[in-house]
Amino acid sequence: MILASYQALWKRIMHRKRARFVCRCPNVVGSPRTAQELLVKGRGRIWLGRNVVFGCADSPEFLSTYGYVEARYDESSVSIGDDCVFNNGVSIISAGTDSACSGITIGSRCLFGTRVQIMDSDFHGLRVNERTLLSAVRCRPVLVGNDCWIGSSAILLKGVVLGDGCVVGAGSVVTGEFPAGSLIAGNPARLVRIIQ
Repeated sequence: MILASYQALWKRIMHRKRARFVCRCPNVVGSPRTAQELLVKGRGRIWLGRNVVFGCADSPEFLSTYGYVEARYDESSVSIGDDCVFNNGVSIISAGTDSACSGITIGSRCLFGTRVQIMDSDFHGLRVNERTLLSAVRCRPVLVGNDCWIGSSAILLKGVVLGDGCVVGAGSVVTGEFPAGSLIAGNPARLVRIIQ
């Protein structure tokens, strides 16, 4: 009986056309295709290109996570180019309080593995007396070029710049700038080689 119930649930999940797209952000342009639940929120601006996909039913983390995109403050922004595919459990958070030094921009035709995290801020100051002060938040923009492939569980921190066609290895923690065609991996991520 339990197996039959599980099989019925799985059949229903696999045949649905779209998962829920919960939008709690007044400034969203575009509508993604969603195979997994997706929460979009914040007071900032979010642009979603054509044919952006969140979630994959035939991949890990499908039933246990959801996609999350947030432009937390009025000056925060997230921009995603056309034809990007985000696997399950992706988290993209722009929490910068100054539009000149924050924002997350992702080019077109990029691929993202499960549980990738992208953020343009540390979210709080480092000193004990600054941890609750919004003015102590340090931010820098994140830029991911066109045709990049970001492996599962990779983390892109504030100030990351990836040129077109970069590949980031699974589990990497990326903190710097890398030219087009870079293969990078590790914690902290380092250039392995240039892809020809």
